[in-house]
Amino acid sequence: MPTPVVRTERVTVRVPSYVALPSNLTTVYQPPMFPVELTNATWLQYTLDLQTALKINVDKLTKIRSLQPKGH
Repeated sequence: MPTPVVRTERVTVRVPSYVALPSNLTTVYQPPMFPVELTNATWLQYTLDLQTALKINVDKLTKIRSLQPKGH
């Protein structure tokens, strides 16, 4: 019986590695409380605070997406 051909070859196997996200990216920036006294000034401040909270959370999600492996 003939000896089978054996070929040794080095291959690279890519294995995904997962790391925990920094806690500053996983905590939710709480939206402001609705004002108790509703005046033009408090409504304006509430709106500005709400926009700030939304921007902070959107920025966190953008950063998380940038950490995702490409193609996912």
